[in-house]
Order: sequence, then C-alpha cells, then structure tokens
Amino acid sequence: MNKAELKKFKEILIKQKEETIEKLSQIATKDSDGDYTALHEEYGSADEDNATELSDQLDKNSLINSFVKDLKQYEKALNKIEKGTYGKCDHCSKKIDKKRLEYFPSALYCSECQRKIEKDVI
Repeated sequence: MNKAELKKFKEILIKQKEETIEKLSQIATKDSDGDYTALHEEYGSADEDNATELSDQLDKNSLINSFVKDLKQYEKALNKIEKGTYGKCDHCSKKIDKKRLEYFPSALYCSECQRKIEKDVI
C-alpha cells in the first residue's frame, strides 16, 4: 500500500473515531479511568417511569459498549498504520483485500479469517 493510500485510510479512521467519540459524549460521560457511564434521565417515580428509565439505561449501555468496541478497533487500525502493518490480517498475516479496507477501514482480519472468527473456528 502506498503512502497516499495509507494517508487516506488514516484520515478516514481519525474521522470515524472523532464521530464515535461525539456520539458517545451525547449518551455518556467518561470518568478518570477512561470508562464510560450512561447519562441518566429521571422520568418520574411511577412503576411505568422506572421501567422506562431501566429500558433506556440498558439501551444506552448497549450503545456505549458498541461505540467503545468501535473506538478500540479504530485505535488498533491507526496503530497498525504507524507500525507499518496496516492491511495485514492479525491472524494469518495475509494481505487484507483493498476493497474490504475501503468498505471497512478498521478491518483487522482478512475476509477468510473474519468468517472463521464469526463461526468460532479460530
């Protein structure tokens, strides 16, 4: 992969990371340890209100976990760019197809290894 392509992927990853941090800031706060806690809204004290609060909290926690997972993946991909290993599969070290990277710039695995991981073969 040439320098221009790496620069393009780095810019995309940085933008995706910034957008994810922005989304996180709308639903959570970050503590001094770097952990995110969902912002809590008070709907009232009735049982129905409490159920709504709990449901909202669970939804936010799920989103937070997803966003944090994405952030970690962006960081790993950016670190791989810095190390000169971007575009190589973390499992088999084969080259990740450029079309896959264009669609999913934070991909850490080639398509074959990703399928195996999803099927719990690896």
